[in-house]
Amino acid sequence: MHTYCFNELKAAQTAMMMIRKYAIDKQSAQVLVTWAKPYEDFVYSQDRDVEAFLNRDIKKNDITSELVANTAIKNSADLMVKMVRLIKDI
Repeated sequence: MHTYCFNELKAAQTAMMMIRKYAIDKQSAQVLVTWAKPYEDFVYSQDRDVEAFLNRDIKKNDITSELVANTAIKNSADLMVKMVRLIKDI
């Protein structure tokens, strides 16, 4: 299970890096970092509590609504939506 979680997290982190660099503003980048923190903490922690992780209070809403696309880049909104789908797959 840990290897699977690690691989999923790495894919999500790569997608986050792409949209933070190209598709969203700086404030939105912080929203993504905050959203992903529980996943990172779980995967990188030596003292994992699977039960607590599965029962945590998570935001199930579409985080896309909290992100602001970078207007300087033509396809940033489209990239943002697609990468968020990949990120939420974790």
